[in-house]
Amino acid sequence: MRAHLQKLSKQVAIYGLGDTVTRLSSLLLLPVYTRFLSPQDYGRLAMALLISTVVSLILELGLRTAFFRFYFQDDTRDGKQRLIATTLLFLLVSSAVILTFSVILLELKGTALFKDPSLVPLVRIALIATFFDLGSVVPFAIFRAEQRAARYAGLSFTRFLIGTTLSIVAVVWLEWGVTGIIYMNLLTAIIFFLICLSHVVGSLKWTIDFKLLGKLLAFGLPLMPASLAGWALTFSDRFFLERYTDLAQVGLYSIAYSIASVLNMAMGWFNTAWLPYCYSMADDPEAKVFYARIFTYALALFTFLALGLTLFAEEALYLFATPAYFGAAKVVPLLALSYLFYQANYLIALGLDLTGRTSYYAPIVGAAAVVNLILNFVLIPRYGMMGAAVSTALSYMVMPILAYLIVRRLYPVPYERSRLLRLILITTGIYLLGVTINTERPWVNFGIGVLLVIAWGGLLYVARFFTGSELAAAQAARNSVADAFRGKVRYVASKVW
Repeated sequence: MRAHLQKLSKQVAIYGLGDTVTRLSSLLLLPVYTRFLSPQDYGRLAMALLISTVVSLILELGLRTAFFRFYFQDDTRDGKQRLIATTLLFLLVSSAVILTFSVILLELKGTALFKDPSLVPLVRIALIATFFDLGSVVPFAIFRAEQRAARYAGLSFTRFLIGTTLSIVAVVWLEWGVTGIIYMNLLTAIIFFLICLSHVVGSLKWTIDFKLLGKLLAFGLPLMPASLAGWALTFSDRFFLERYTDLAQVGLYSIAYSIASVLNMAMGWFNTAWLPYCYSMADDPEAKVFYARIFTYALALFTFLALGLTLFAEEALYLFATPAYFGAAKVVPLLALSYLFYQANYLIALGLDLTGRTSYYAPIVGAAAVVNLILNFVLIPRYGMMGAAVSTALSYMVMPILAYLIVRRLYPVPYERSRLLRLILITTGIYLLGVTINTERPWVNFGIGVLLVIAWGGLLYVARFFTGSELAAAQAARNSVADAFRGKVRYVASKVW
């Protein structure tokens, strides 16, 4: 098991380097956007990009996951080339047709879809960018499937650099506002699509294997209802906010999501490496025990990050935003909790992929989406973005519960329930303590938060959450780092003196 952990850790670290810059881009741009855009303008930007994301998820037709499933089933070069060409060409052709009709429909009915008609031209450009984003799906999937983490990280950084630079130019120097950001996103998508295409063009035969396509769609299409339900679950609250409140509420809520996205970013690091690794070791005799241990480790790490975001949300907004956006801090804890529920569901539900029972995704996500829509309708008109956050947390909680009830019959994993219970109880206690002793002075709250995080770790140690082998491994790692540092210091000193 240790060999698997070391290999997975290396993959997570390298993928994390690439995903860090990509996922942090929205957070790093916050100081710029919040100083040059009003909450209303930020709400317009968030809505346009949100619609583009939703459409992209739908147009993938589940083929991203299907690609991984079939990539490991045919080890021949010809088989992989046919898979790459079939997936990429079908995505490009189908998305071009659907997006064309979508843009036409937007021109005809756009003013009826949105309370604010100024969203129509922004959404139109965002939809065009979606086509080029979909063209980058397959090249990135190849790098993940082949565990070419360094190439993945390099391309991720390239996209971040291009997109961030162009967005800053549009907002700061050209003063184009939201429209400029959307156009620069389109330009970034085009440039990145051409870069990605250059990496796979030699592996394409420019033909579609319709028999293989049928198998891909048979695996991926059952994921579509889950994708649609996932859209309702994840994004519908913004549409309710736009309809029943105003774009300023959308802007504040989106800022809160940007702060909470630090947790989502960390989860993305892990999941990017974990999905192909999980498939690659599915036949290992130790697989289920390994999956259970990874579940514990992942939940502990992400709970630590969620607690940090919860305790330091106000301080983060003082650093990254202007006073007009400070009200977003109150919904960050609920959004962080929602991400924890999402990650638990993701890890549990992989048993559906491993057993080929992906049709269960639809009822799991669908049930959560129904709960979300009902709660959105009830809570958002009355409580605004706080109602949206409560709705999100409660509906996300439904998913891991249902997933566990289903997967335990199909692919039982021996989860470490005692350790997980200790983690939940201690984290809940620390959070409630942090809420109770909150003051009006940000830097005092910061100091209290640091002490509470230290107390969280200490309580886990006292409660024997960590096993003896884990503590020994941590001690060995610390000694190794210390020895390396001392060796470096002695080397530099010898050169100087």
